This record gives sequence, structure tokens and C-alpha cells, in this order.
Amino acid sequence: MEAGITLGTNSAEEKAAFIARAGELLSDLLGPLPRGGVALHELHPESYGYRGVTQFDYYRRTTDVPAVTAGESGSLRGPLSPSPTR
Repeated sequence: MEAGITLGTNSAEEKAAFIARAGELLSDLLGPLPRGGVALHELHPESYGYRGVTQFDYYRRTTDVPAVTAGESGSLRGPLSPSPTR
């Protein structure tokens, strides 16, 4: 199973919990799997979006946050993630 999430919106604990629950769901639905896994792909908010709007632009518009330059690094928590779980 693979899932895409926006970079910086979930803690390590939230991601681990998702992976554990998704693994349980797979086993419940399909039975014991000899090899099965869960992959979370963290996508930068400038590279991921819905209905033609990137996550970065969506959160910037809804929170009126100034743009972050491409060279900035670190966590994208805060104004870009009003809800820590998605």
C-alpha cells in the first residue's frame, strides 16, 4: 500500500501509527501476507495538490502566509498545516 502526504504535516509518531494501522487493515482484508508493506511518500507542498492548486498555494491563501523560498529547509509545520492529520 502506498499513500502520499504533504511534507511536514505529520509527526513521526503519526506516520508510524498510520503505517501500523494500514498494515493491520491489509492483514484483516487479505489475510497473512508473506510480503506486504506500507509506504508513505512525503511530497513537498509545491509538488502536490488538488483541483489544480498546490498544497502550498492553498495554505498560503487560506492563512495569508508569505511565500517560502525554495531554498528554505526544515519543518513545514505551522501555517502550512492547520490540521496535523490528513
